[in-house]
Amino acid sequence: MDNKYYRKYPVQITLKSPLNISMGGERGMSAVVKMDKTPFIPASTIKGKLKANFSRITGYPIHIGTDPEQMCPCPVCGIFGGGGYQPSRIFVQSFFPVAGNEKIHEAKLGARTGIAVDRYLKTANDGSLFRTEVVEAGAVFAGSIEVYFTESTIEYEDRLIMALEMVEALGGGKSRGLGAVKVEVGQLAEGRA
Repeated sequence: MDNKYYRKYPVQITLKSPLNISMGGERGMSAVVKMDKTPFIPASTIKGKLKANFSRITGYPIHIGTDPEQMCPCPVCGIFGGGGYQPSRIFVQSFFPVAGNEKIHEAKLGARTGIAVDRYLKTANDGSLFRTEVVEAGAVFAGSIEVYFTESTIEYEDRLIMALEMVEALGGGKSRGLGAVKVEVGQLAEGRA
């Protein structure tokens, strides 16, 4: 069994434009995901972007439906998990807004109003007015990512950090100028697990 090398990275995400990661809701309204009235960026949103970027950097595809009886030796499956008994070795926290060093319960929220346009007729659709709730630009979110590297995956640490720093946009409405972000990664803790 490989020795594991533990890393815990503090990560900060600064919004360069308003952000909408919605949870659905009533027709015509897209609300920001919240926990106890506090907007947050779900861990699954970050992990999905991170995995896609890491796959692109390393040149290894994301495997879907691999043989559950056999562990895949590629670094994507080695870090993010694969079919069968190949668990994920990366754990991403949800990201919450911060002000200085303290969490705040209310990041500044706003709303954008839009109208759906028929792409063929290039006219507004009837009844197509909608509102999108956003977290305004300038908000800072913080969380952490823990990775249990092995001797065979530790060589990909720099590429994993690069993949995280490559995240430039999150959420919906990117074609309308929403979701531009800056990701900063620090190194908090390391050692053998």
